[in-house]
Amino acid sequence: MNRLMGLVILGLGVAAHSQVVWTSTQGSQVKAPDGTTAGDFWYNYGDPVGSTATPTPTAFAATTAATTPLKIVFALGATQITPATGYPYNPYAGAGFSWAAKVANASVPFDISAKGSVCLTYSSTAPLTMSLKGTTSADYTLPAAATKTTASIAWSSFTTDGAAAAATNASIQWQFQATPSTSDTFNIYQVGLGATACGTVTASSSSTASSSSVASSSASTTGAGKGVVWLPAYGVQGKQIDGTTAGGYFYSYNDKSSRTACAAAAATVCNAATLDTTPSSVIPADMITGLPASAAANGGQFAQLILTSGTAIPYLPYSWASYVGVGLNLIDPPVAVNVSGFAGVCVTYSATQPTQMGMSATTAASVTLPASKTLTTAQLLWNQWDTVAAKPANSITGDPAVPASYPIKAAILGAKDIKFQFGGAANTSDTLNIAKIAFCGTGTTATAVQLPSKNLLAITSVQADGIQFHAEGNQLVTLEVFNTIGKRVGLLYQGFAHGDASAAWSTNHLPAGIYMFRLQAGSEIRTAKFVLNR
Repeated sequence: MNRLMGLVILGLGVAAHSQVVWTSTQGSQVKAPDGTTAGDFWYNYGDPVGSTATPTPTAFAATTAATTPLKIVFALGATQITPATGYPYNPYAGAGFSWAAKVANASVPFDISAKGSVCLTYSSTAPLTMSLKGTTSADYTLPAAATKTTASIAWSSFTTDGAAAAATNASIQWQFQATPSTSDTFNIYQVGLGATACGTVTASSSSTASSSSVASSSASTTGAGKGVVWLPAYGVQGKQIDGTTAGGYFYSYNDKSSRTACAAAAATVCNAATLDTTPSSVIPADMITGLPASAAANGGQFAQLILTSGTAIPYLPYSWASYVGVGLNLIDPPVAVNVSGFAGVCVTYSATQPTQMGMSATTAASVTLPASKTLTTAQLLWNQWDTVAAKPANSITGDPAVPASYPIKAAILGAKDIKFQFGGAANTSDTLNIAKIAFCGTGTTATAVQLPSKNLLAITSVQADGIQFHAEGNQLVTLEVFNTIGKRVGLLYQGFAHGDASAAWSTNHLPAGIYMFRLQAGSEIRTAKFVLNR
């Protein structure tokens, strides 16, 4: 949907001193970051439903004085964009400039990472997404500014890795996306590289600044306002964190793709003979019509979701736990949003089982919501979230390797959605009622909810025909049984588990005596003794 950038073919280093690369008196042409060559020209673009970005003076011509801005009016089409598959999304329009003309249809990048930041003097009637485009991309939500304002935005304030995007930067652009038939007036006076290039900074932006001009606003945990992204009254579509514009949509997902990949895999990779190809499911199956209906059926107080897990997926040597979930994209199509100015996520919910809440982002993070019989508001501070554990690449599903210890900062600088996932024990279900989702607090204004201990692990019941246990965090769990001389006489479970789970145990071939069960997840070990009588 943004202007496509071709294959990057050339990298040019740029000195670290600050420099102005464009002022309104220059007109359509910018200066290249190396300071010696002329840069490329401004461009504008719109979407398939007729949205436009119209500059004044026309054709991005030069203004007569530096105090007169280039004015760009973004006017959005009258309808949402309806793709062949997936949900409709809001119209968009944008404008920007490239550093150099393409060579053989390939963009020419510059390494501007040593500059440390981009600065601009501007005003805008609505927040805009400012993007660094190149081999990789990074975004920053530029807040609305009613009056002429100068801002310096450090690479660390951009979503994903702003410094990496700056190292291969080919263009900078600004995009407006909102509900149909809305408009924004963007006045831009100058653009520079380096914190001091644009003179006195009257509205700075740091690595802790939040999207949509909410960095210093404490989001209330009641009512609709800044930070509140979903209430039952919103139906299937949420709100953006500025509390005014339409956000992304609810969606559902399950383990169908993992089951399909398992069925197609070689016998040495997946035990297809024991595979149940019926995926885990969620009610309502259709979020577009079912979620609003569910909220209406409950008097508008909450939307009810019933998540039902299937059987385990028999990848070898470990089985995968089944999984099913729902999520809310913060913006649609999914775009990373900087939520670091908030202290965490507030969710009002009830659940019959522990439910994993995740945040997909540049990196991912999750936290386990405890079961709750009544509607409860949990305020989940960032330091309570677990980041993704290390995982090897999976040649069957195509999932890449995941390094250990993603920093939570990376996740909240580029959040894309909020998910609620249930899985673990086969053929079980969870009724999840959601009454509110919000980003809340600024630093210390939110109070942490008391969560179960991380990586909770326990053997809860031992019987002659089976063992029940509990594991938090979708961990890789091993359950073994030993006799009194330390010989292993059975491997009862080896696979991922989250929540309550069980394993069958046949004692037909064992003599009477004392047996020891050993449950392990990571460095955590639990044991239990059982006396078998004949």
